[in-house]
Formats: sequence, structure tokens, C-alpha cells
Amino acid sequence: MNSIVVFIALFGTLAQAWRWPWEKPDTPEWSALSVTFAKFNGLPVDVNTAKAAGWTLNRPCGDSNYFAGNRYVLNGDTAVMLLFDFNGKIAGIQNGILKSAIGDLKAPWISDGNMHVITAYFTNPANICRGSRPSSEYIGDQLFLQTGAQSSNTVSIPFKQEDLAGTKWVRGGCFPAWVAIIGFGWVTAGNAESPRYEHPNPNYLKWGFFLSATRPKCIPSLKALTTQHVYLDKRPYLNLCFI
Repeated sequence: MNSIVVFIALFGTLAQAWRWPWEKPDTPEWSALSVTFAKFNGLPVDVNTAKAAGWTLNRPCGDSNYFAGNRYVLNGDTAVMLLFDFNGKIAGIQNGILKSAIGDLKAPWISDGNMHVITAYFTNPANICRGSRPSSEYIGDQLFLQTGAQSSNTVSIPFKQEDLAGTKWVRGGCFPAWVAIIGFGWVTAGNAESPRYEHPNPNYLKWGFFLSATRPKCIPSLKALTTQHVYLDKRPYLNLCFI
């Protein structure tokens, strides 16, 4: 059941983290990267800054990898793994949860040694290791979720509310209004340990995170949650949930 909870809650969380209605960019203007609600831990967006802060190369770009990018980890904490492109610019982020803490998971989680990993890209993964990524002042131009065992297996996350028309996305109950995406989050049942994670009371999902008409039936049975907010703007503290 854990894999079903993860899949539904991930997209529900992604559907909530949007800009204020008076800010209406046509394309992403993501200017910063941070994680964890209430802590808002800033993350490096270029490889030189990452190295200076103690991040170390975990796995380089390679055709044998299931993901795209040069992967860096800080002090062995796989709760946040950063993916940098051929030129050293941030290109994606991964969350690796120990199998011993969370049990069996299915796609979009990928088995990677003793952990399950979920991956998001801030640009087309096909360009990350080739040096062909379009030049931009921002950290990304599109959000992709990897859904299979190869980096080419992805789904593009709609940037603007109007792009959701005719899709299977449904509105959640957290934000009263939104226009363009500026963050997302990982959610799974269970209790994984890291200072990068949050452990909210599962009742939060029952009380207002979902609308009653589209609330997953498994929500009332949840006993513990492991979550992580990922923010793509300079003012993550303004992204409040009204529940």
C-alpha cells in the first residue's frame, strides 16, 4: 500500500505549491533551491559551491545510470541528492529513502542498493549529460518526474494552472488560489529519519490537504508520514498552506 500512498500524495503535493495569483510568469523563473518546511535549508545550485560546502560526488554521468546527472551527496544523507549537469549547473534532485525504514515501493520509486529513490528534473534530462542544455539565468525551465527505470521515462509537470485543463489533475484543499508552480514535495507512509524530512500528523491530510470528493480512500488508515518540501523560489516562507 505504501507505493500507492506515495504516488497519489506526490501529485497532490505538487498541485498545491503555486505562486500568488498576482504573479503570472509565462515560463519558470525559479531562482533558488531549498528543502524542508519551516527550516528552508538552502541548497547549492552550482557544483563548485556544492563542493566548497562539503558535497561529494556519489556517481558521475554515465549511460549505465538510471538517472541523468552527476550526483552529489552531503555527509552521506541521501534524503537530498543533487544532480548537476555537464557544465556544473543544478539539473535535478533525488530523495533516497532506506528500504528498511519504508518497505517495498514501486515506480516512480527506483530500487538503488539499500534505498528507494525518486527523481525530479528541472530541465529535459536528455540534455543534462550532453552539454546541450539551453542557457538560462534560472535554475530550470520545466519540471519532470522520472517514472521508470531510465531517465527517458518521465512525465512533464504542468507549470501553469491553465495547462491542467483536460488532465487527470484535481484541485487540492490546501491553497485557495494559484497560478504557476514554484515547488513540490515528496510524501510516503512510514518513518524515515533525516533532518531533511518532516513528519506531520497524518490527520493533516484528512482535515484539509485534499478536498473530500477526491481524497484517497487510504488516507484514514495512515499511521505515520515522511514528507519533504522542495522550494524553487527565494521566499519559500511565503508558501503557506491554509488548513
